[in-house]
Amino acid sequence: MEKVAETLPHAQRQVEPHLQATKNKPLPVAKFHFNSLKNNTKPVAASIVTAYRACKDAIHPCVAKSQEFADHSWQECKKFSEPHVARIAVASEPHLSVIEPYMRPVKSVWR
Repeated sequence: MEKVAETLPHAQRQVEPHLQATKNKPLPVAKFHFNSLKNNTKPVAASIVTAYRACKDAIHPCVAKSQEFADHSWQECKKFSEPHVARIAVASEPHLSVIEPYMRPVKSVWR
């Protein structure tokens, strides 16, 4: 621990010029580039948002109508098919109970 405490100030003195150079040269350039990127993408992002909202407003009535139609059709289909599905479930129950032990997840013996 004492050796580390002795070498720490020496290492900090050696690294300090490099840290100062990094703070003085690349960081301001990177900040400038990020700011210019942010400023250049703001109008594009705004136009994308307006286009999205316009498309959403135009498509929304059609989607609502199709959901209404599909819901009605789905209810009719369900009403007619429900008895058949119930019969199939009752008929397949004995077969499923036979294969149930084989459907459990397999536990691996390898660790």
